[in-house]
Amino acid sequence: MFRKSSSASYCRRFFPWVLLVAVAGLYGHTGLAGDYSYGITAQGNTGGLVIPYAHTLASGAIGLGYSNYREPLFGAPRANERNFVLGLGLSERVELFGRLAEVTNPSVGGTVNGTRDISANIKIKLLDLGSDGPQISAGINDIKGGANYFRSMYGVATLRLGAVGLTAGYAKGRSADSAPHLKPAFDGPFAGINIPLGRTGASVLAEREGRQTHVGLRWTSDSISTLANGLFSVSLQRSSSTQNIPGLKSPSTFAALSLVIPLEGNESIGSKRYEAQVDDFLPPIGVAGGETNADLKSRADLDERLAVLRARLLEVGLERIRVGKQGDAVVVQYENHRYAHDELDALGLVFGLAAEAVKSDAVQIRAITLKNGLPVYESSADVRAIREFLRGGTLSDLKESLAWRGGPSEAGYDRGVIWVDEIPSLYSPVRVEIKPDLNYTIATDVGVFDYALAANVGLSVPLWSGSQVFANYIFPVGRSENMEDGQAFAVMRQRSGLRSFALQQSFWLDRFSYNQISVGRFHYGVAGIEGESSIFIPRTDDVVRLTGAFYSSAPGGMVRSRVSGGIIYRHQLNALTTLEVGGQQYTDGSRGPSIEWGRWFGNVNVKLFYRRGGYAKFAGLQLSIPLTPRQGMMPGNVFVTGSGLHAQEVRTRMTDGRTRFNTVLPGGVQPLRLETSQTVDAQLNHGRMSLGYLKERAYKIKEAFFSYTTRTMRQF
Repeated sequence: MFRKSSSASYCRRFFPWVLLVAVAGLYGHTGLAGDYSYGITAQGNTGGLVIPYAHTLASGAIGLGYSNYREPLFGAPRANERNFVLGLGLSERVELFGRLAEVTNPSVGGTVNGTRDISANIKIKLLDLGSDGPQISAGINDIKGGANYFRSMYGVATLRLGAVGLTAGYAKGRSADSAPHLKPAFDGPFAGINIPLGRTGASVLAEREGRQTHVGLRWTSDSISTLANGLFSVSLQRSSSTQNIPGLKSPSTFAALSLVIPLEGNESIGSKRYEAQVDDFLPPIGVAGGETNADLKSRADLDERLAVLRARLLEVGLERIRVGKQGDAVVVQYENHRYAHDELDALGLVFGLAAEAVKSDAVQIRAITLKNGLPVYESSADVRAIREFLRGGTLSDLKESLAWRGGPSEAGYDRGVIWVDEIPSLYSPVRVEIKPDLNYTIATDVGVFDYALAANVGLSVPLWSGSQVFANYIFPVGRSENMEDGQAFAVMRQRSGLRSFALQQSFWLDRFSYNQISVGRFHYGVAGIEGESSIFIPRTDDVVRLTGAFYSSAPGGMVRSRVSGGIIYRHQLNALTTLEVGGQQYTDGSRGPSIEWGRWFGNVNVKLFYRRGGYAKFAGLQLSIPLTPRQGMMPGNVFVTGSGLHAQEVRTRMTDGRTRFNTVLPGGVQPLRLETSQTVDAQLNHGRMSLGYLKERAYKIKEAFFSYTTRTMRQF
């Protein structure tokens, strides 16, 4: 009785103050519209305390959230009440969130006592009339799965009046098929108000949805540079909620934390960051694209400057360098392992340093990129366009002069080149890569999060052109109890030992077909052959990828088939977005189609995928991030690095009339993952190197030049 009456009186006393602050916000702070902020709800979408707003996450933003909010449908309070959410802004109008909800008491007999559930939410902005106009969105919570506790479709509109945000909408919820006695989690009309408190970063929020009333306070920080320019927020709310027991009220206080990080925008796009350095470090361009004729006569000849260029490229950490002349072009051959995030960093150093070295003595810079001594692609740009761009010129002129193509030229990439030194510079004879290897499950009947973590230490020794010997050794780091022998997920336990040891050879069949074959022992001692081919479609940026593996026996563990592979067609929707469709024989022996949508946000890759093998269907998200500094260590006798792009996925089994439960299949419907891959490794820049990508990210030429060269290097 005390809780019921105190909650009601609390709300009655609070709302007059809400209205008063709203009036103050409308008439006293109309200039603060830009300060109006929104956060992440406990449901798993952008919005207020519980209800969604019509806003969506910015394109390329990642949202992380935690709260102890308890949905009323779960009844009485439990010992463990928590929500973890992860969201991504797939575009300016589409956001995707995943939610892990746990409402449990201590387990009985090793299985869950309560509810653990993973759900996926999507919201699409249908109308956006600017910051002061209305925004309208539609969304679906808990799209599909084995237990749709939070299934709901909704429409929502948000309007800003001065600094105050008003939101209203309607949700149509459904009870879970596995628990039809529970009421829908989000159902009926809802509304809310968000009132900023001046320039403090704090907001007062009040909401009504279903039979619940929520009031609270949220504080959002300014951009925090040490958190990759992320925004941190904390919320405190009081909710009067109706439990699943008729007539029983249970007001509660909840707290929430969230962090929104932009994956794009942390790089210096354009030239503003470097304008102050241009006058100090780069001499102005004279007539004829360089110095005057008198200046040219007083300088060393071109060969000497190319020799200095070779030394400068060594200083920034490039390998297998040769520089030479071919007609009115200067040719630079190089190999990059130091700049593992993006090959454009290395290319920017080559273009910038070469253009400054040759000045008006050349019209064009040709850059030939090698991997293990094998040419993989060639890029070119005009000297004057590069030099002008470095001094604040327009990016469009540089883009016009850029050219790119994969594979060797028909006449031979180095035919007719007069090299300053025929012998390439040295390269690291031993390369070591250290990266995590993680197997895990989320929200099962036996655990919230079970894991087996290991360090994957890879060793590679380059041999002749296009070849290397590689090995991978696994060092287990830790695991949860359910990954131990004899437990529920013992098959996912990491094994210690030499996982692979093989000889690999890469080669071009012609200028459109890049191939690699590895022969050796894989999966802790099974003899086999692994191969991959990339076939470039002429006059497009599309690629056909073929992968295959043949083992002497089934490896065991999560790889149960002797033969696996697939054929994938990758269509380049634009420079940063791909769509892949194909058919695969998965590592468990099942066969079926797959479809995958991918998008680059800076140096982070996001993929949404669907795979079917036999009757089992899975959908999920893969996030790939670099786990090494953008500029790694200098090459030496032993070169050590992290993972240039580490991929980790979250997936869920899709249920239907034939499969009604989301059972865990650790090795089920998994595509072939090669020990070394043209796409995963830097061979073809993680699958994103093309003329379109080069033009889209051309600003990196200036960024790399000023970030990784010194004043002395720029003076020739």
